[in-house]
Amino acid sequence: MAGNAKKTTPRLKHCVALRTLAVMDRLLTAQEIAERLGVNTHWVWAQARAGRIPHVRLGRYRRFRESAIEAWVCELEASSASSVTRRA
Repeated sequence: MAGNAKKTTPRLKHCVALRTLAVMDRLLTAQEIAERLGVNTHWVWAQARAGRIPHVRLGRYRRFRESAIEAWVCELEASSASSVTRRA
């Protein structure tokens, strides 16, 4: 069974630690998320409306929890890494 165990990378450990974060972290705007991800603000809004990016609705506003976005990016990295592994 030990041969089947997945290796835990430092990045994966970071992602797991983010999920267990109990402290309320900063809520970011779409503009701040766009700057961090290097994408257009319109893309961030479209992803939020489609439910593809984690966000919090505050009345008519949408905000993005910093730790949720980091965890989301970790998930995207893990899924893209596993799809590359499957091709090899």
